[in-house]
Amino acid sequence: MLVIVVAFAAFSGSVVQSMIGFAAGGVAVPILLWYGVGGPEAIIFATSAATVQAITGLIKDWQYRPPVREFVLPIVLRYAFMPLGLLCLIWIDASGKTVMRQFVGGSLLVFIALMLIFRNGDKKRLHPFWTVGAFSSSGFFVGSIGIGGPPQALWTLAKGWTKETRGAFLYTTGLAMIPVQIAVFGVKFGDRILVPAGLGLLMSVIVVPVGTKLGYFIRNRIPERGSKIVVTVAIACIALVSLLAPLISRT
Repeated sequence: MLVIVVAFAAFSGSVVQSMIGFAAGGVAVPILLWYGVGGPEAIIFATSAATVQAITGLIKDWQYRPPVREFVLPIVLRYAFMPLGLLCLIWIDASGKTVMRQFVGGSLLVFIALMLIFRNGDKKRLHPFWTVGAFSSSGFFVGSIGIGGPPQALWTLAKGWTKETRGAFLYTTGLAMIPVQIAVFGVKFGDRILVPAGLGLLMSVIVVPVGTKLGYFIRNRIPERGSKIVVTVAIACIALVSLLAPLISRT
């Protein structure tokens, strides 16, 4: 049964990632948590499962990449704040799986609210405050719940870039974080992440390519706005179930 669940999580995450360019972890991590997988294991699985998709996506969009200077501060900030997120994850992991599910659900709802508030962007230059806020929070959430894409995506939308330029940026910053994230988690959680990492890599070459093709198929046949609405509603439902299910089960 576990193999079926992780395959479904990887497949669902890859479909969403292909449709809107981010949020694979926002789907895969809650699915695994529902099944009872621990927080660190779910995060590393989702991270490793997205690796091949990120590489192929970067190759596809690389020619549209922004200037190198656009990458430096975002990547540094994500590196700097990931350890703080990891400290939060250690506390949540020790508090139990219910707390982890609720924290992930609440975080997803915050992301959705921010996406709705800042959904339109037409500025090529942003105040440094927004850059620091977006990428420090992205690094924190990568470390705490393995979902750092939404703050980055909001920032790229505010830049007014094309979807190809946004893709090149998001895939690059994501790939820059993956080896560091896996190494840090490996030091802290040891053998706990070996099997999830291996399963994630396996799914990235077996299941994820199928989900990627389906995501692109859907994206090419409905407007980008339609894709975002569908995904936003789906993630909102996932977030609400994650946040409220433990409370409902007690009644």
